[in-house]
Amino acid sequence: MALNISVDKRIYLLIIIVLAIIVEVFFLNKAVSTDGIFYIYTARQIQKNPLRPYDFEMNDNGSQRPASVIANNPPFFSYYLALGEFIFKKVWPKISEEKMWHLLLLVWTVLAVVGFWLLSQFYLRSFSGRLLATALWFFSPAFLVNSQNIMYDVGLLTFLLWALYFYQLAIRQNFFIYKVVGIILGLLAGYLKFYGLLIFGCFLFLEEKKAIRWLLVVILLFFILFSEVFWRGLAGYSFLLAAGRVGIGTKISVEKFWAFINYLGGAVIFPLGFWLLVERRWLMVVGGLLLVGAGLFFVRVFDFFTGLHLAVFLASFFGLFFWFISHGPQSIEEQFLHFWFVIFLLFILLVSSIIAVRYLLPAIVPLILLVSRQLERYSWQKYILGLLSVILGIAVAVADYQYANVYPRMVLDIKKYWASESPIYFCGHYGFQYYLEKENARAVLTEDNSRLGLVALARFADPQRIYPGLRQELVLRKFYPATWPVFTQNSFLAAGFHLNLFGVLPYRIDWKMPLEILDIRRVY
Repeated sequence: MALNISVDKRIYLLIIIVLAIIVEVFFLNKAVSTDGIFYIYTARQIQKNPLRPYDFEMNDNGSQRPASVIANNPPFFSYYLALGEFIFKKVWPKISEEKMWHLLLLVWTVLAVVGFWLLSQFYLRSFSGRLLATALWFFSPAFLVNSQNIMYDVGLLTFLLWALYFYQLAIRQNFFIYKVVGIILGLLAGYLKFYGLLIFGCFLFLEEKKAIRWLLVVILLFFILFSEVFWRGLAGYSFLLAAGRVGIGTKISVEKFWAFINYLGGAVIFPLGFWLLVERRWLMVVGGLLLVGAGLFFVRVFDFFTGLHLAVFLASFFGLFFWFISHGPQSIEEQFLHFWFVIFLLFILLVSSIIAVRYLLPAIVPLILLVSRQLERYSWQKYILGLLSVILGIAVAVADYQYANVYPRMVLDIKKYWASESPIYFCGHYGFQYYLEKENARAVLTEDNSRLGLVALARFADPQRIYPGLRQELVLRKFYPATWPVFTQNSFLAAGFHLNLFGVLPYRIDWKMPLEILDIRRVY
């Protein structure tokens, strides 16, 4: 049986794929940053010993820890990276590491685009509606930025999209094999990130046959038990303990809830534009929130532009909230999209130990499909909204690109300064760590204060927390100015856009703040 794609639709889909690849090609040289270092190191270990993926230690924010302790997920993604690196070394040995990793990620991105496009046909009637939904989703800061980070998140989303597509196709065409394929893809999603198994909640919602519902529950329980035995034996990794570790996130704090609001408003800012362009009856409400929010934050932080940005995120979040109140589910399709959105959102809010934009990726898809269903009845507004989303997404992606790429530049400067002194000691961000460890530099461990002498410090990434109580003399300080005035991180936290533990500023415009500051200090 065919996958329900006509010849005309295949042409449109091919055009969309080509456009997505063109956008991603501009970011092929993006440097390794944030948690990507762990997955790369695991992939290298897999190439040494495929049966012991976590049999190594690494510096984790100043502490030398076993990989099995650092890991919160099975090493499935790292096996993919290991296989990809092995193939590239054989067929294209001179390719740069950055290009190699991003070409491997591009496979997931293309599959995700195809999966989203195919899935959208079940919820959107018009071609323009599906095109708008694809643009809003692909260029949302959450997806576009994460598609360029060496993480499992886009791969997880790809499995989820295809799993849902096949499962719904099976129901519509009454073809059981497609249902089996969807279930297998849903199980594999759990091997990228265990909360991917929430897709079984979506299967249960869609399934009408009671016997198959019970079968889904049995399959899920058996899979969890099998995975516990398999990964514990192979990698010394406990599927259940990893799930239990996120229990520290079950406590809801003001900081966590604020991060949740800020991220949802900042990662999917199109709801604000939706209200301003389409739902004019809420114009005064959203405008009032903007003004009041900007005023409150101006008083609190003495920075009008910071207050304005935060107010925009707040207004976007509440615009989204008002939309959910005003537009309840009118059909079984909308009921499912609401369920899909809520089940992933509640898990992230109630269970996850941190709030990160990348965790929102599975929840953003149904949200965009719901909004796009409403936009189908408008004419010019939806095109303006789509254009604004494209501009915003590219602006944030370029900002994250320049932030990641500042660390290789810093390492080159350190090597020039350190010509007469070896080895190099350092303290800082994961991206900083990755490029320095390639030069055989050594991380400063917080539990070991015996190392005295010169230390390189990425100041914004790890501000002044090395060697407490010891005298430090500043030898060199170098500022790295931004070439693009959009910032994607709170400069005083070790985080880019996709992982800011407190969600203070997903992005902002700033013409004065440098990207980073390199300090070289002498410790006595």
